[in-house]
Amino acid sequence: MEVQSFDLVRNGQQAAAADLLFSAEYEQQKVIYAEGIQRGLETTQKRILENQKNFAQQLILASAITALSLLILLPIWWVVLQVLQGYLKARNTAEHALHTAKDQLEAVLDAVPGPISWIDSGGVYIGVNRYLANSWSMSQGAFIGRSVNSLNGNVQLAQFLQEFLTNSRKSDTRTIEVKIKGVLRYFLVAVQKYQRGTAAVSVGIDITERKQAEEALRVAEENYRSIFENALEGIFQSSPEGYFIRVNPALAKIYGYDSPRDMIKSITNISEQLYVDAERRAEFITAIEKYGTVKDFEYRSYCKNGSIIWTQIDARVVTDGNGRVIYYEGIVQDITERKQQEASWKQQLKELQFEIDHKQRERQVAEIASTDYFQQLMAEADDLRNFDD
Repeated sequence: MEVQSFDLVRNGQQAAAADLLFSAEYEQQKVIYAEGIQRGLETTQKRILENQKNFAQQLILASAITALSLLILLPIWWVVLQVLQGYLKARNTAEHALHTAKDQLEAVLDAVPGPISWIDSGGVYIGVNRYLANSWSMSQGAFIGRSVNSLNGNVQLAQFLQEFLTNSRKSDTRTIEVKIKGVLRYFLVAVQKYQRGTAAVSVGIDITERKQAEEALRVAEENYRSIFENALEGIFQSSPEGYFIRVNPALAKIYGYDSPRDMIKSITNISEQLYVDAERRAEFITAIEKYGTVKDFEYRSYCKNGSIIWTQIDARVVTDGNGRVIYYEGIVQDITERKQQEASWKQQLKELQFEIDHKQRERQVAEIASTDYFQQLMAEADDLRNFDD
């Protein structure tokens, strides 16, 4: 019908075409078309409803899956969150502890009464402590980047550090002379490599006073040794057990021994081998332990050849920090000649006293004979003798 109408229009018969379109047949066709359209709409609506139902089911399923996923993943994410929070907290704590440790280390290093420095493999300062900086009147930062050779009076230390950095040793120590502000100081320096040998730390202890004390002690020992070896008096150290620890040549000579070693080796019991009177040794021990010193103590002694001499001893006790006796030390003199002279003087005095007494008696007799009383007695005695005759 539409084709016919189209042909009519094309042929100029528009009115005929209109009649044809609005004819009863066309009306019937319109009804058919309307029913078809209606059925199409219903089918479409039905499909839409089905699709909506399927979409709702899919949406519910997706929601359920999402909820289930959340239920499964939520604990995992909570654990992860807790781990992250713990990690951050631990990291903050570690950083705080690191800063605290760094501050404490710096405080300790600055409090050390000795020079501490860090140097790289090229002998350049990486850092120093306050003591070292103050010693050279510089700031700690002024040292960084400077060579160890840049300090005047630091020659021995610079040589030591350069040698250490170029050898294979991991640590070393040496006594170093350093001239600081014109004053010679002595340091015991210890060095240690770190960071696989690419850097080293140097720690020094000022031993100037100890070196001075050692030198003074050395001089004192030399003086004592000179006095000990060259003294005219015998000098000794002996143990409380009764043997000699040290004797000088003069003491060995007094007792007739060839050398100090000969005397020390020969006499193992002073009380029995040296003292003629053993009780005098006991008196000596009692006195020196009671008073700590003995002065002008005289006793008879045996010489190596068995002869007896008179000796005089001045001694003192040497103790440790707990008051325990370590040894006795003292000076011995040979007083044999003096004792002999004293004996001679006593004999002479005795003889002189006898002569004095005899002369005194003669004088007293003469004085008595010259008295009138004695003369009268003599006269009476003569009269008695004449009467008897």
